[in-house]
Amino acid sequence: KPADSEPAPLLVYKWCQGINNLTDVWDTSEGQCVVVLESKFENVSQKVDLTLLNRLLRLIVDHNIADYMTAKNNIVINYKDMNHTNSYGLIKGLQFGSFV
Repeated sequence: KPADSEPAPLLVYKWCQGINNLTDVWDTSEGQCVVVLESKFENVSQKVDLTLLNRLLRLIVDHNIADYMTAKNNIVINYKDMNHTNSYGLIKGLQFGSFV
């Protein structure tokens, strides 16, 4: 499917607008340059800080939705006599986990 191999046009548009809105981003009078880096991050979702995740999500989705998505991962999990406080990383199995 084409949607699996190319990013959404709106996301690309927002990213390009963000680059163009930076002050003096294309100024190369002193030898500086703009670098675009592409990288593959594996297992980042399991190790990402929830505050950083919230800030990144706010760039592409509505801030209420970003808050909801990160709040769902900031929980205490109880099983019998064991407790686990999830302070970083995403919990697998949430409905929007594949989006993040």
